[in-house]
Amino acid sequence: MMLHGLLAVGNNMERKRLSDSDWLFTVLTALVKRSGGELRVGQEDLLDVSKKDFIGLYLDKKDNSILLKLVSPTGLSTQRKYSDDEMEN
Repeated sequence: MMLHGLLAVGNNMERKRLSDSDWLFTVLTALVKRSGGELRVGQEDLLDVSKKDFIGLYLDKKDNSILLKLVSPTGLSTQRKYSDDEMEN
């Protein structure tokens, strides 16, 4: 069985980062460290991911942090809850 988690991103720079395994492992490492050194993902969690799941990747311009958020695939291109001054996607 193939597992899929589609990523919805706004520009070419973000697409390049998402195909960079070093960058992705840096994000994963930061998440594990933030969780106290261990982050468990069960088999059920992995099997629950489908092609219908989309993650939006945003950059918070105020503090240069990354926001990963589940987003709806319907109306994805028009879905913006953040102003351009606050976030960039």
